[in-house]
Amino acid sequence: MDEGLTVARTPTDDAPGWSATVALEFLMARTAGRPEVAIGLIDGPVAENLADLSNAQILRLAPPPAGLAAHAGTALSHGAFVAGMLCARRDSPAPAICPGCTLVVRPIFDRTASASPEELAAATIDCIEAGAQVLNLSLAMALPTTRPDRALNYLVVRYPAIYATTAARHAENGALTGVEVGKAMARLSGTRRIVDVIFSYTHRQTDVTIKYFVRVDVTEEFPFLVSKLAPFYER
Repeated sequence: MDEGLTVARTPTDDAPGWSATVALEFLMARTAGRPEVAIGLIDGPVAENLADLSNAQILRLAPPPAGLAAHAGTALSHGAFVAGMLCARRDSPAPAICPGCTLVVRPIFDRTASASPEELAAATIDCIEAGAQVLNLSLAMALPTTRPDRALNYLVVRYPAIYATTAARHAENGALTGVEVGKAMARLSGTRRIVDVIFSYTHRQTDVTIKYFVRVDVTEEFPFLVSKLAPFYER
């Protein structure tokens, strides 16, 4: 193993009863997880030679960048830390919540801990396509500057129905093939700006596409939902 490549620690790792503080102690005592439960880790890259992850079942959707250890910065440290939180050995310093589960690693950034909404959407699709039932996202969104970005950021963080619908379409052999944000329209006598976000799902065998849309108010700093996800029909 390369020297220095170990799972990151935080001050809370050494505190007695860490798992009890987040109500996991009882669950962790009952099970270490099952390999058929796949967790998508959308984060920084996770090096292949981490001692604390030597027993982990890891599916890598992209290889770690060449020379990863040479530029071990925020992205690498955070990716390794979260992977250890989930799937490190139980005898390691990391919490190791569910080492028996399969970890689907999908790096979304390399040297710097930032990514665009489009990159995040692509990573989400990749994890779902690979069979992940749960997604781990460490999100601290940069303040978006456009109405489409603000609508997408809001939905990604605050609206789980899009993930449930994507998983349901995937179970029926469909794939998320497009996300479109419509032009902001003035509503309520011109005082509000509303955008429609449209999700397209295409069946892999029939090539038939169905669409759903959700309406978001982006008038002010904090967007909010106007209408729930519903079927969308072309006019």
